Amino acid sequence: MKKIIFAILFIPIKIFAQDPNSSLQYAVPSMLAPTMVGQVDGKLRVSATHRYLRVLDDANYNTNWFAVDIPFESNFANGGFGLIAGTDYAKGMNTTHFMLGGAYEVPLGVKVRYHHLRAGFQAGFVNRKVVRPDLYFEDQFDGFGFSGQTSEQFVGLSKGYADLSMGLMWYRTQKIKGNPEFNPWFSASIHHITRPNVRFFNEPSERLTYRYSFIAGGKLRTRTPFDANINLSYFIQNNSNLFSIGLFGRYVFYERNIWFDDENGDLMIGFFLRPYRSIVYMVGAGIKKNYHLAVGYDMLVAKDRILSGNFGGIQFMFAYTLGGRKYDKPFLPYPIF
Repeated sequence: MKKIIFAILFIPIKIFAQDPNSSLQYAVPSMLAPTMVGQVDGKLRVSATHRYLRVLDDANYNTNWFAVDIPFESNFANGGFGLIAGTDYAKGMNTTHFMLGGAYEVPLGVKVRYHHLRAGFQAGFVNRKVVRPDLYFEDQFDGFGFSGQTSEQFVGLSKGYADLSMGLMWYRTQKIKGNPEFNPWFSASIHHITRPNVRFFNEPSERLTYRYSFIAGGKLRTRTPFDANINLSYFIQNNSNLFSIGLFGRYVFYERNIWFDDENGDLMIGFFLRPYRSIVYMVGAGIKKNYHLAVGYDMLVAKDRILSGNFGGIQFMFAYTLGGRKYDKPFLPYPIF
């Protein structure tokens, strides 16, 4: 894959090789893994998020995602359907995603009925378009700046392709409401299974590399209105990888001040740490398990210091859930904003 270098060598970005990531990872869960498609604590969820990341004056990122998830339940199995659409602008490149997905899950037997295995997939169309062909390439860098002509030649400024992702997930739900326990979960997925051709340059083929995602964590439930989430994620694509750890605390306001009754609202605060990359601080709030708002701030870091000045970013999200479940049916172990 070709490297397009943005202004300085601090952050060489392979925009043809890597997928966009999110500051608020669980703002649109189906963006993380196909196993989370249609996994809703209610009858329907609509979610939207916007992320702006300012790396340099001429190397900024704008990412928008919109998703609809609808679960289904039967006497034999549970699952869900969903769609996700998004746009991602990184200097000179605009990417548009439209994916449809489905998931199917079964309990793992009577004796372990609180354990669930879920399989999911996403299939759709992606378009990548070069909107600024006057970019600098690595063969123009002379050690002090950019000069001369590049040998790279575009054969087209727009490329569309079909894409496919699949994954598996295991999670455990709470046995008894109000019980203090830790409910873990784990998901593994592979993306770009067909390795679509994303050739922009004058060479035989330039295929998108597989992306592997491994996400795990759990919810610590207590006999108080407070619960906590810890989450780990590891993404591998091409020669790059991204590891993050998240920790969230949530305080729930119950109706009539009776613990574990219907939720009247909640407050959440937490952070994501991506070593040598960024620290993301976030706050969120929910109203009656229907409306959720959250905001996160990216603080970019180098190996030994926090980068100051214009370095950083911000992300907003909004989600609406129709018909949220009561607490007498404990459900998802990962954060719900």
